[in-house]
Amino acid sequence: HPMAELAPRDVVSRGIFKQIQAGQKTYLDCRQIDVSKFPALIAACARAGIKPQHDLVPVAPAVHYHMGGIATDLDGRASLTGLWAVGEVAATGLHGANRLASNSLLEAMAMGARAARDIVARLPLLSATRDAAVRIPSLPPRGYAAAADKDVLRQLMTDLCGVVRDEKGLRRALVSLTAARTAAEGRDSELADRALVAEMIVASALLRQESRGGHFRSDYTQSRDKLQKRSFVTLKDIAVRMPSLLPTAPREEVSA
Repeated sequence: HPMAELAPRDVVSRGIFKQIQAGQKTYLDCRQIDVSKFPALIAACARAGIKPQHDLVPVAPAVHYHMGGIATDLDGRASLTGLWAVGEVAATGLHGANRLASNSLLEAMAMGARAARDIVARLPLLSATRDAAVRIPSLPPRGYAAAADKDVLRQLMTDLCGVVRDEKGLRRALVSLTAARTAAEGRDSELADRALVAEMIVASALLRQESRGGHFRSDYTQSRDKLQKRSFVTLKDIAVRMPSLLPTAPREEVSA
């Protein structure tokens, strides 16, 4: 890429990912800059015994930003009464298929202010109807699952729904995630919630048969004009489409 390491984040991530998949190691070279301006970097490196002033820093792609989330209006209001969402958890329309540097901070400031004004304006109405609000049932204690269960979920998403995706891997992920959510329901609400969110991400990635910004599919490497728009899914949508998204079990051969 003409901009090398300053290329768009998805391009850099795929470049790093390609090298790692080929068995190579990738590093960040900070030896020519004043690292004292980056205290978080110094602290993270210190925990790993690395001195960025003198050592190369190992790097790998990681999710540190989002460009989707809970659909809201321009006041941060979700479709669920009494729920507002701002920042990276929200899909406000202020980000596209890629995130520009520092847009997340500006979005949080602008949408946070709008949501706060809307909440204050609607408080009397919400207070008057609070007795009719939906009662959320008590959930099972959190933390039942061992850390290994969450690590498996994390690794599954990294391997099959990470920097580079394809239909075969996404369908495999969907099978495992559905099984993980079903097993966790009733015993570990946190793990079940994680698996459910992961299912929606994987299903959405399956349905978007193109590559655009942070979403890259090796089996659909080009962008498609008809898909140049935001897409939304609900739990009901996923439930309806799930049978067609899950891989079909091979038929057993029957001897005559």
